[in-house]
Amino acid sequence: MQRPHYLAFGLAGYLAAILPMVYFVGFLANVGVPKSVDSGPIGSAGTALAVDLALLLAFALVHSLLARRAVKERLTARFPAALERSLYSLVAGTQIALLCGGWRPLPLLVWNLPAAWTAPRLLLGVIQGAGWGIVVVALLTISNAHLFGLRQAWWAARGVPYVAPAFEIRGVYRRIRHPIYAGTLVAFWATPEMSQGHLLLVGVLTVYLFIGLVFEERELERELGEAYLVHRRAIPRFVPRLLK
Repeated sequence: MQRPHYLAFGLAGYLAAILPMVYFVGFLANVGVPKSVDSGPIGSAGTALAVDLALLLAFALVHSLLARRAVKERLTARFPAALERSLYSLVAGTQIALLCGGWRPLPLLVWNLPAAWTAPRLLLGVIQGAGWGIVVVALLTISNAHLFGLRQAWWAARGVPYVAPAFEIRGVYRRIRHPIYAGTLVAFWATPEMSQGHLLLVGVLTVYLFIGLVFEERELERELGEAYLVHRRAIPRFVPRLLK
């Protein structure tokens, strides 16, 4: 191994991407984490709204800028290109951690299914879990080590020229083009209780997701050309076709 520090940085980026995502699941569901979307000291609603919007805006701006081609080119002029994706993952994961840690609750309820409605509440919980399950399956189907930069760092650490995984349609991607986004949207909105803070979080992130998806598909068209255009025409974006 020629550059073990490359692998160490890649592993840090990979863990920084995965662990905050796992925490975010509990954060959103108010389950199993020390601080969630609806927990913490309750202060002024105006202050909480300002802090939460600032956190969301900072996440969206930094996340979007690092994904732009011009920023990537400037970054890789000063930083090893093989670690660019690891750096992106490290920054994104740190931002998720800061978002969860700095979030101020807005606890007033927008909707809340009565406790006596056991079956509907359970059903929504199952649907929410299924949404995150789709995300996990999608990440395991594609090369998540490539997505989060670990694969690039491993090859670079050994001094081997990197070859990106070939574009291949398999598993859940045979049914929908963007299962990670689809599962995330299901998990965001399938909840028996929705506070104002929860609604603010998932509402802003949903808008950001759809905006980001437009740019992502343009980038995929540019990189993959006709192969992606054929895939786009054949496979629906979020909802699988029941009849083919």
